[in-house]
Amino acid sequence: MEFIGWTMGALRAAVPGFVPLPTDPPPLPLRLADPDRLTAELREAGLRDVTVRAETLDTRFASATELLDMLRSSNPIGAQWIAGLTEAQAAEVRQILDGMLRERSGDGPGAVLHAVLNIGTGTVPAP
Repeated sequence: MEFIGWTMGALRAAVPGFVPLPTDPPPLPLRLADPDRLTAELREAGLRDVTVRAETLDTRFASATELLDMLRSSNPIGAQWIAGLTEAQAAEVRQILDGMLRERSGDGPGAVLHAVLNIGTGTVPAP
């Protein structure tokens, strides 16, 4: 998910000692980012005929503020990162992210960031 990676990069640059994500264990979405692992987990949960496919979700962000608002409202870990920022740190993070968005768009307004999601499906065995 580019918006998370970009935010972590901006936070590393702006906040001394920034610790991004827990690693033991990593957050659930990261544990299931490997399609084979997701397949195994779904089968272990009792599903049959399991399939996993990757889907890319493209999201346009007009500004760093919009990106951070989305992260704050959709991701509890990201919300924690942002909540602990001083005003100066928040301004620096926005400035870094705005620069990254401008670079991606070729100096146009906003940019599209990509997120590859694994979609797993299966059937529940008949009782």
